[in-house]
Amino acid sequence: MKIISVLNKYILMIEALCGFIITELLIYSFALNNNVVYVVMITMLLTFLLEFFRRNIDIKVKDSRRLIILNSIFSVFLSFCILLQTKIQYNGDIAQKLDMGETFQRFHAIDILKFFIAYILVWLGIAAVYFIVEKIKQKKVIQDETTKVINKKDKWKYWAIFSGVIAIFYIIFLFICYPGSVFGDSLNSIWQVLGTAELSNHFPIFYTWFVGIFVFIGNCLNNYNIGVALYSLTQILIISGVLGYFILWLKLKGIKTIYLIFTLFYFIGNSVFATYAICMWKDPLFCLFLFLFMLKLYDIIESKGKKLDDPFFVTSIILLNFLVAFLRNNGIFIIILIGIIITICYRKSSKVFLATNIISLIVIILIQGPLYNVLNIKTPSEESLGIPIQQVAYTLSVDGEIKEEDKEFLNHILPIEDWKDSYEIFLVDSIKWNENFDADFLAQNKLDFIKVWLNGLGNNFPQYIKAYLLQTYGFWSIGTKNDYGFVNNGIVDNTLGIHKVDLIERFTGLNLKNWTNNADFLGSGTLIWILFLSGLFLFIQRRGKYTIVLLPCLLLWLSIMIATPVAFSLRYVFVLAYALPLIVLLPIIAKKSEQ
Repeated sequence: MKIISVLNKYILMIEALCGFIITELLIYSFALNNNVVYVVMITMLLTFLLEFFRRNIDIKVKDSRRLIILNSIFSVFLSFCILLQTKIQYNGDIAQKLDMGETFQRFHAIDILKFFIAYILVWLGIAAVYFIVEKIKQKKVIQDETTKVINKKDKWKYWAIFSGVIAIFYIIFLFICYPGSVFGDSLNSIWQVLGTAELSNHFPIFYTWFVGIFVFIGNCLNNYNIGVALYSLTQILIISGVLGYFILWLKLKGIKTIYLIFTLFYFIGNSVFATYAICMWKDPLFCLFLFLFMLKLYDIIESKGKKLDDPFFVTSIILLNFLVAFLRNNGIFIIILIGIIITICYRKSSKVFLATNIISLIVIILIQGPLYNVLNIKTPSEESLGIPIQQVAYTLSVDGEIKEEDKEFLNHILPIEDWKDSYEIFLVDSIKWNENFDADFLAQNKLDFIKVWLNGLGNNFPQYIKAYLLQTYGFWSIGTKNDYGFVNNGIVDNTLGIHKVDLIERFTGLNLKNWTNNADFLGSGTLIWILFLSGLFLFIQRRGKYTIVLLPCLLLWLSIMIATPVAFSLRYVFVLAYALPLIVLLPIIAKKSEQ
C-alpha cells in the first residue's frame, strides 16, 4: 500500500519519464533526427496521453475492458503495417523497377523494438481518440438532443439548396476545364460506340452505352467537345444530387447545422471532388452509388428492418443493385455479399424484399453471363489475374524455383526475358501491354496459368508474399500515394478534336488554374485504416451491427486487394473519399438501442 501511495504521489513524474524513454527509443529505433524541440514536444504529448488514459480508464467497467482488448488486437495489426512500410523502399515512381536487396529490405532484431514502440504509440493514440469520441457523443456536441421533424416540402427545399451549392462550384470548375477530362479509358469507350473498336466488357458495356448517348449528340452536332461537356454536366448533376441528399440525410439524423456546413465545405473546398465530377471514368459514378448504398444500409439498421416494408425504399435498393453491378465488373460480388448479409440479419422482415432482391441478383447474373456470351461481349482475363501475373514476374526476376515445363508455358504468354525486363513492382500494365504479351493465349488457357501459379507457390512463398505486398502497397500503407489514377483533369491526344479550353479565362481574363491543379487528398491506405478505426469504435461501443454500413467500402477494398492492376489508384476506392464524413460520424450517430 505504501508503494502504491508513493507511486500515486509522483505519478506525473513517472509518466513524464516513461514518455521521455519512449521518445528516445522512437528516435533510436527509427533513426530519426534527435532534435531537442521534437523530443520535448513528443514527451509532453506522451505524458498527456498516459495521464489522460489513467484518468479515463476503469478496468472494472466492461466497456473499458473491451477497449483494452479490442484496441490491443487492432494495434498489433496497425503497428505491423507501419513496420512493414519501413521495409519497402518506395521512390515515388509508379514505374519503379525491382532493385535486389533494396526494394524489400530484410527484418532485423531492432525491428522488434520498432514494433514495440509503434504499438505503444498506436495504442495510446487510439485510446485517446476513442475517449474523445465518447465525450462528443455524451455531450451532444454534434447531434441535437431532439430531432426536429421536417415536412416533405422542406426536405425538397434543403436538398435543392445543398445540391445546388455543390453543383454551382462543380460547374464553375467545368468552365475552367471545359469540356471535361478524357483519358485512355474514356477513348476506349468512345471508340467502341463509334464502331472502330470491338465491344468489350473490359470497361463495363453499360457504362460504354451511357457514354454513347453523349457521343451520339456530339456526332450529330459534329462537335465531340459538346458531347463531352454534356456528359460532364450530367455527371455533375448526378453527383451533386447524391451529395446534397447525404447532407440532408445528416440533417434528418439530427446533426447540427454547423457540421452540415462543414460537410458542405468538405465537398466543395477541395477540388478533388470537382475533378472527379468531370472525369469520363466509370469510377466516380460507381463509387457514388456505392456510397448511397451505405446510407440505405444505415436506414435499414436504424429502423430494425422496417424500411424493407417500404415499396419505394425496396425499389431504390434494387435500382442500386443494377447500377453498382453494371458500372464496374467487381460490383456484382459486392451486392451479392451485401444481399446475403441483409438476408441473414433480417430474414424475419419483409419476405417481398428478400424475394425481390434475390430475383434482381439472378437477373444481373443471367445478363452478365449467358446474355453477354450470346452477344459475344467478353471480359479480358489479364485484368483479374493482375496479382498472380506480378507474383510470377517477381519470381522470374529473382530467379526463383519454377519448373522447366512451367517456364515453357509462361514463355507462350510472354518470352521469359520480357517477363524480367518488363516487370515493374507496382504496375502490371508494363507486362500486359508488352508487344509480345499474348492476351488471347492467356484467356484460352486461364486455368493452366492458375495451375502454373499454384505450382510455384510452395517453392516461392516468400517471393509471392513480397510481390503481393508491393502490388497492393498503396491500398494498405499509411501516408503513401501516387499521381497514377489519383487526380487528373487532362485530355489525352485524340483524333476527334476533343481539346481543353478555359472558358473563364477566355471570357473574363481570370486565370483560376491554380484551383484546378492543386487538388490533393489522403491516400487509399490512410482512408482504409480510418474505416477500420471506425469499425473498431463501433465494436467497442457494442454497436457492432452498424459495421454493416461500412461493408460496401470494405468489400470494394477487398476486391481491389484480390485483383488490382496497380498499387496506387484513389479512383478505384473513391467511395472512401465520398463516405469519409459518414465513416467519421458513424461511431457518434449510431444508436445505443442496436446491440
